[in-house]
Amino acid sequence: MAAKRLVVAGGSGFLGSRICKHASVRGWEVVSLSRSGEPQWDTVTASKERPGWASDVEWAKADILKPSTYKPYLKDATAVVHSMGILLEADYKGVVSGKESIISGLQRAFSSTKRGTQDPLNRGVGEELRPQESDGQLTYEVMNRDTAIALAQESSFEHVPTFVYISAAGGAPILPSRYISTKREAESIISQSLPDLRKSSHYPSRWVE
Repeated sequence: MAAKRLVVAGGSGFLGSRICKHASVRGWEVVSLSRSGEPQWDTVTASKERPGWASDVEWAKADILKPSTYKPYLKDATAVVHSMGILLEADYKGVVSGKESIISGLQRAFSSTKRGTQDPLNRGVGEELRPQESDGQLTYEVMNRDTAIALAQESSFEHVPTFVYISAAGGAPILPSRYISTKREAESIISQSLPDLRKSSHYPSRWVE
């Protein structure tokens, strides 16, 4: 019997790397997709040393905004996981770092709406996702919602049996409400627009190690 194959978008991140680890030690073939490829281990573990299980993972470089860079890895996958997202947008980070004024930065960070990409479900074949904010900012709408929708659609095109979306159980007082609302929007749109794709949403803060 062929080994099960898992593709993890965002596999070099803190949560994504743990998904890769748990799948690989259980005998799955695992592919991690991220712009960096293999992670800097001291950013996701307590050591700079490469853990033993990491040699069993393919650390592929891909851009989540450019489906053509990750589409080849979806072929023959048993499941695809979207574990990417952002906690803070550039406006909020700018305020914290002092690079942007408190008033303008927080006004923009806590805006009730921001633009995502063009409609991810109605892209042309091979068309990349284009952030629609005037400064090209990677908003919650882009990273938490539209990249997940596009990845789910591409997985459906490749007849991947299962798509897993890493959502969130809730936000925090310091986070704009759009952090959670964009994740809920992604869940809803994927469920309604791709009925033939078996979908599962998981909420990390509810997990017990």
